[in-house]
This record gives sequence, C-alpha cells and structure tokens, in this order.
Amino acid sequence: EVTLQIHEKNLAQTTPLKTPSRSTIVRRLKEVGLWEKFAARRGKREAYYRTTQFNRIPRPDLPLMRVEIDHTPIDLIVVDEATRTRLGRPTLTLCLDVCTRMPLGYYLGFEPPSFATVRTCLYNAIMPKGVSLQEKYNLKNPWPAYGVPVVIVIDNSGEFISNNFENACQELGIVIEETPAYTPHFKSFVERQFRTINTGLLKKLSGATCVVF
Repeated sequence: EVTLQIHEKNLAQTTPLKTPSRSTIVRRLKEVGLWEKFAARRGKREAYYRTTQFNRIPRPDLPLMRVEIDHTPIDLIVVDEATRTRLGRPTLTLCLDVCTRMPLGYYLGFEPPSFATVRTCLYNAIMPKGVSLQEKYNLKNPWPAYGVPVVIVIDNSGEFISNNFENACQELGIVIEETPAYTPHFKSFVERQFRTINTGLLKKLSGATCVVF
C-alpha cells in the first residue's frame, strides 16, 4: 500500500520520492499510538469510547431510584421447529434497576423498537411477577423485582422521545433522564447486561451468532 501510494504521488512530481524499506515501515508502525491504530481500523468515535476512561455513575441507595432502558438485537437466529424456516433475529428491550443490578422488566420479539415494545417492557417491569411465574417456567429462583421507577434513563431514540412515552411517564410520575447522543457510557449498566446476555447466556444455545469485538 505504501509503495502504491508513493508511485501515484511520483506521477505528479518532478523529483520522485524514494520507496522506504519494509523494516522502515514496520518501525514507523510500531511508533504509532494505540488510539491512532484503533481510529484507523474502527473510526475515531469507536477509538474514543475504547480508550477513554469515564467516571463511575454513583450507585443509588434504594431500588427503583434509577432505571435504565434500551434495546439490542440479540445474538441468536430463531428457526421454526417444524419447517426449519429462519424466522429472524429478535430484539430485546430491557429495563434494568441500577441499585440491585436486577432486570426489572423486558420485552423480546421480532418487532423493531417502538413505543409499543417500550410500553410492554414497562408494564412487565411495573407489575409483580409472583410465584406463578416461577412455577410456570420451573425457575430456580424467584423474580421479586417490580414497581414504578423514580427516574428512567433513556437515549434519544424516537420511541423514547415521543409524546406517547412522555405522557405515560408523566401519568406514572416517572422522571425522564435523557442522555446525549452517542454516549452509551451514560447507560453503562444496561449496556453491560446486554453484553453479558449475548456472550454469557446465548452463546451456549443453538442458533447463536458469532460476535467479534
């Protein structure tokens, strides 16, 4: 690549540039910093998030004081059991209580993120799960998390900044905290939970996709 670029530049120059040796190129590459290397491969924005240290968000003293909500396509391809037809990759909408680190509610389906998926997730978060849920799915442990969040942290996606979502939170007395664009570290707890689900749980199931970090 270096030789090719020097050749192209020499076409427009009266004094040709000398092509450096391989050892010179290797030595120059070793002098390049981590940020510059990552930026060249993944872009400046990704390099900023991977190499910048952010302050830790204070942990709330009580449950429901701070709840983070977001979506992610899960790393799993769902196939019809009978026909083996590929149904697609579901999207997970998750509410996470920051104090207890416990999932408060979720919605999993093939619909793209919308107010309907957010509303279903919130309904699941607010309503008690009860013992019946544990018995129905033969769960080892109960799921005691439920209740109306005091503060809910969102990003600037359309389903979160809609009038429907704002009106629903206002009726429930929920304070909305909107994070700036391109700042996933402001919702670091739910983002980390997504990674735990994809890399820790779903990779053990058939149909899991390969994720490269």
